[in-house]
Amino acid sequence: MASGKTSVSAVLQKLHGFVPISSGSFLRAHLATRSEPLDRHNLQELGDSLDKATDFSWLIDSVANPAIQARPDVENWLLDAVRKPRQVELFRLRFGSAVRHLHIIAPEAVLQQRYAARSASHLDEYNASVLHS
Repeated sequence: MASGKTSVSAVLQKLHGFVPISSGSFLRAHLATRSEPLDRHNLQELGDSLDKATDFSWLIDSVANPAIQARPDVENWLLDAVRKPRQVELFRLRFGSAVRHLHIIAPEAVLQQRYAARSASHLDEYNASVLHS
């Protein structure tokens, strides 16, 4: 969170024509159908439950594949929130050497500063979110 993923994504889209796929949009839509709050905690919990129920394959089966099939003209895709080693493993098994995984980090003090600059409630959300496994 707040490590610079959005900035890197924007550059990849602009300079190299990557098309984004949003796992967050999928999760938010899923939560909305269940009338659950669309907060980070519920998104994390839903992602975890889908990981467990599908052996981490939901991200490929329900998010990546439908987007790719809908746009066969696109060669460069950018999927957010592949955050667990098993997810990366499954992507590499499915898509082979075409997969490039970036794990973007920033020092804890920088992350807290970025959230605090947004608002006090954002900093509270950040602090609660980093406790999630």
